[in-house]
Amino acid sequence: MDLVTKEIFDKMVEAYEEKTKILEREIELLKAEKTVDDQDEERKKESGLSGNTYDMLQQLTRGVK
Repeated sequence: MDLVTKEIFDKMVEAYEEKTKILEREIELLKAEKTVDDQDEERKKESGLSGNTYDMLQQLTRGVK
């Protein structure tokens, strides 16, 4: 492998590793978001309120999204 090809290959590997780190972080964030959504859904069921009433109450306490 000549020097130019090796440099290009090294840059490609570096870019791939960076992209992999970004995607892994996005997966972590999506899992955390899903956990929060699941907890909200569980709280909604436990509250005994109708879905709309619970959602309005959440908007008032958290601020409208």
